[in-house]
Amino acid sequence: MTTTPLRIGVLVGSTTPPDQVIRSTLGAQSLESALEEWTGQPVEVTLVSWLAPTTLGGQQRRAVADLRPGRLDRLLQKLGAGSLYQFLSRTPPGRLLNSLGPLDQSRVFWRAISSDSPYVEALEATDLLIAVDLPAVRTAWAVLRRGKVSGAFYGLGGTRRAFKDRYQH
Repeated sequence: MTTTPLRIGVLVGSTTPPDQVIRSTLGAQSLESALEEWTGQPVEVTLVSWLAPTTLGGQQRRAVADLRPGRLDRLLQKLGAGSLYQFLSRTPPGRLLNSLGPLDQSRVFWRAISSDSPYVEALEATDLLIAVDLPAVRTAWAVLRRGKVSGAFYGLGGTRRAFKDRYQH
């Protein structure tokens, strides 16, 4: 009897290479093998990130190789908003203002994904989502709110604990 794999969407919203972000938590273990260990069943991973991973191992189906910022974000960069963002990020009140503005990294990541329907469709075709870092949280939340996935988790450490509770009891 063959079991259907659990489809898991993994989101990395920072501009750090995704394999580096994931390896910082998992060490040498591949993402796919870690998820299979935590769930106790086969998994199919859809990775969505700004950059293509170089070496993640496993059989990940990569939904995104080179996600590009949308028109609004390219326009804001041309107008010099990136310099203002960098300046404001030096102080706590400035970081708060940045988090409310259009250059917030989670907003930029969500706009890039939502502007291209194949990426949204790839995420909506998964059973669960994992936002590996903070810039990916808004995207996981937005897809979860659409009711297309049954759950969303933040961080690999928290996901590991949640999966062990959910799948191994």
